[in-house]
This record gives sequence, C-alpha cells and structure tokens, in this order.
Amino acid sequence: MARRARVDVELVRRGLARSRHQAAELIEAGKVRIDGLPVVKPATAVAPARR
Repeated sequence: MARRARVDVELVRRGLARSRHQAAELIEAGKVRIDGLPVVKPATAVAPARR
C-alpha cells in the first residue's frame, strides 16, 4: 500500500509548484482541490493516486 504524503509535497513532486511555500500559497488561495473538494491545509495527507 502506498504511503500518504502531504499535499504540498505532492504538488512539488508532480511539478505543479516550484516549492512547498508556493504550494502552500496555492492551497491558501483556494486553487487546490482533491477529488473536487478544496484543500484548506498544506499538511493535509493525500494518497498518491488522488487527483
């Protein structure tokens, strides 16, 4: 089973943000969603297969 990772780390790993700081800014601006639901905390755990 794959480990869950912080959503800010996943955004950087997938190339959607240049840094965790930038990922946090995107999350706080309401621009990040997981399965259609907004993410409100950069430390939210997410399974790698989620979109």
